[in-house]
Amino acid sequence: MVRFHARLGAHMMGVLNDNGRCCKSGVFAKACRRLGIRHRRK
Repeated sequence: MVRFHARLGAHMMGVLNDNGRCCKSGVFAKACRRLGIRHRRK
């Protein structure tokens, strides 16, 4: 997703989600940190 948006000239700053199970995982948090993306929950 990050590469797709970068090709269009858009820089991802964050992710807003519904706090689902997949977005609570340590793997997801680590990926966000590695990519410099801020994870926000609603």
